[in-house]
Amino acid sequence: MQDEKVGSARAKDPLVSIYSRRDDAVYVLLIGGLLLVVALATGFRPVEVGADTRLYSQLYQELLDGEESLYKLDVIYNATAEFFSAVGLSHGLFFSFVSSLSLFFFYSSLFKFNAYFQQSDVDAGLFIYGLLFLLCSPVFFSAQVNVIRQGVSCLALIYFYSCFLSGRYGFLFFFSAVIALGFHSSSILFVGVAVGLIFSYSCVLIFVLILAFAYSLGVSESLVRAFSTLSNFDIYSKVVEYGAMEGYRAGIRLDFAAFSCVLGLFLDLLSRLFLSVTQRTLFQGCLKIYWLFLIPFFIFGFGAFSDRLLLNAWLFFSVLIGVIFSQAHFFECIPRVLSFFVFCLAVIVYAMLAQGGGLFLSDLLS
Repeated sequence: MQDEKVGSARAKDPLVSIYSRRDDAVYVLLIGGLLLVVALATGFRPVEVGADTRLYSQLYQELLDGEESLYKLDVIYNATAEFFSAVGLSHGLFFSFVSSLSLFFFYSSLFKFNAYFQQSDVDAGLFIYGLLFLLCSPVFFSAQVNVIRQGVSCLALIYFYSCFLSGRYGFLFFFSAVIALGFHSSSILFVGVAVGLIFSYSCVLIFVLILAFAYSLGVSESLVRAFSTLSNFDIYSKVVEYGAMEGYRAGIRLDFAAFSCVLGLFLDLLSRLFLSVTQRTLFQGCLKIYWLFLIPFFIFGFGAFSDRLLLNAWLFFSVLIGVIFSQAHFFECIPRVLSFFVFCLAVIVYAMLAQGGGLFLSDLLS
């Protein structure tokens, strides 16, 4: 009881509060600086790192050489590449900019989520844990070195949704939507389902689980095929033919569906175990975003590379687990300096992998 009184007194002490706010602000600024290291390590990676890196490098080299590329990508990505090549900047600087853009949106979204939970001061814990889990995610690594256009689009969409959730709009809200659509056209699906945020958590959860059941039985595929036939707008063929010649497994992916649903339910369970009633109610607002991100997959996820429709949800997992670690009293015993140190280690490991450390270890073990 005495310890609780002491803790309460410290929380009310304005001097302690000022120092805490100052320390958190310093951590957040340091984190922003370290993200530049991540972006540079990603941008100046060897062409062997990432399945699509060599292709993207070749396309950019064509622009540097003044050639007209026959391989057209999404409009804003194209415009950005043409601008950088016209100025004569190297591959590394261009890809560093692309990586910086995606990290900027994710970093900015954490300010929105912080405002949603804290309403006032910046909590460095959300930034440390959110970005720590992001850097540890193999999905994020793939989004940075492989599916880079969709990686930018996904993290821009997370910012777009964070504005909706926090009720704080501005220029970046519209800019994030433009970037998402301009870097990957599939973003239109996710911009559209954002309207689901106006519904309650239970309504969204039930709706998505019904969709998941329908997808697993093949009902979604049948409905899309029927719609394509009746409307003369052949979405079905576009989905089925995409990547069909590359030998990637198509059809109903029960593994992806089950994993994504279990992951969402697991997060729901964690919130019930570690968050207070008030925090859990706020957290459900964030978790709604996760479930909404799954909707396009449960409608169109029967074609090849359907896992790319899950990229948004799997990347957003880092925000959700970061929220739990930063908001739950259970994890308050972890010193902030220790968690920041672990984050710094994650930056170092990520940079090593981006520079080919993973390939070196693979060759060494083989």
